[in-house]
Amino acid sequence: MHLSLRKMPNGTKRSLAMAILPESRASSRGLLDAPQLGVCSSWLIVVALCGMVAVICSIDRTAMSVAVLPMGVKYGWSDTVKGAVSSAFNLGHTLTNFYGGVLAATYSPKLVLSIGVIVWSAFTLLTPPAAVMGLVPLFVVRACMGLGEGVAYPTMQAIIKGWVPLERRSRSLSLMYSGHQVGSIVSLLWSPIIIASAGVDVMFYVYGAMGFIWLAIWEPCISQDPPLLHDHRPQPPAPPRLSDLPWGKIFSNRVFWALMVCHSTFGVIYNTAISWMPRYYNSEFGLDVRSSSFLSVLPWLAMAAGTNISGWLADFLINRKLLSTSHTRKLLQVVGSAGPAICLLYLAWGTPNGQEGKGVPQQAQLTNAVVLLVLTMALLGFQAGGFASTHQDIATRLASVLFGTTNASASLAGSAFVYAVGVILDRTQSWARVFELIASCCLTSAAIFVVFATSEPQFD
Repeated sequence: MHLSLRKMPNGTKRSLAMAILPESRASSRGLLDAPQLGVCSSWLIVVALCGMVAVICSIDRTAMSVAVLPMGVKYGWSDTVKGAVSSAFNLGHTLTNFYGGVLAATYSPKLVLSIGVIVWSAFTLLTPPAAVMGLVPLFVVRACMGLGEGVAYPTMQAIIKGWVPLERRSRSLSLMYSGHQVGSIVSLLWSPIIIASAGVDVMFYVYGAMGFIWLAIWEPCISQDPPLLHDHRPQPPAPPRLSDLPWGKIFSNRVFWALMVCHSTFGVIYNTAISWMPRYYNSEFGLDVRSSSFLSVLPWLAMAAGTNISGWLADFLINRKLLSTSHTRKLLQVVGSAGPAICLLYLAWGTPNGQEGKGVPQQAQLTNAVVLLVLTMALLGFQAGGFASTHQDIATRLASVLFGTTNASASLAGSAFVYAVGVILDRTQSWARVFELIASCCLTSAAIFVVFATSEPQFD
């Protein structure tokens, strides 16, 4: 049969060609998607820009952990209030983590991410005037900032799925995740300097502007639709119905629940570190804002390294067929859960309030604390090749929905625990209790993942 394409409309040509060409060939070459890919079509550019926005996301989020010290003095906040201010972010973050995954699976993930950046950057700019107005306006602004940031990681899961080849996804996800640690490092280093030289308000204005600068690069550079998922196209402008998703199948799946437990535990330790680490150094060792922030940088450097090592190690073990995908995920998850638990238990029993801390010089205690927190966060980074890559293994279309749902649980658990830390400190002044609780959660989640998790496909 002879087909003449000369008189066909462009859209018909494209559809017909997609039907004729093998899917693997079209995906690998990005054929026929070239007009929509923008000026920077390489998957490396997509991953790099996702890493950059993860950095900005973390900078904006971590800034409050530094700002809360001078703001607490200025406004007379107790530890409980400081915990509430920090946890307000996670309330909004929880909502859009959940719905953000649905949006990314329904509409263009690029568009969803762009809107999220606009929202969280705008409310970062509004933080200083809200603080002047009082706690309630500040809680609202922080929650709205969380609404914007909540779509980031579920959406970037969809972007990695749609733009990055399969054999490079573990390392790409790890690079993206490590951007969050890099952002924490930058924020902890720059924030004290900006605060000392120009004040807290200027810090929020500088950080809020960074998101809009990133958007100016992102929008013209990246295609609207995923080139590796040719049938994923923006739907009509009607909100997706949550009832249309297979929630019964999702919530009855044991692998999903293993991911939920691990992600929630990760949220507990990660949010506690973001919100309370500078305060820990300040209250336990009497360090000022700059010294506390500087020492808080080291664990995030270690976590960035651990996260990337985890991704490369996972791809190496899987691609070389040294371990199955399921065994690789379980190995890295155990390292990323049991390792931090051991470090935190030792830290709990070696702090000034612990039995081993009695009679030990404060400088030695500080050194021990720094080393143990660095090891804790470095080992925590190995979870990037564990549970955090498993969503992509067990689902295709629903990967962003699954990640958004478990990340929402992580935000909720993290928010509750960040507030609980403030209450525990106000009542007991004991960091040992905090570390013991986190360690018990880590050990429990590791056991659950080993028993119930797999990388075998579970969903579409």
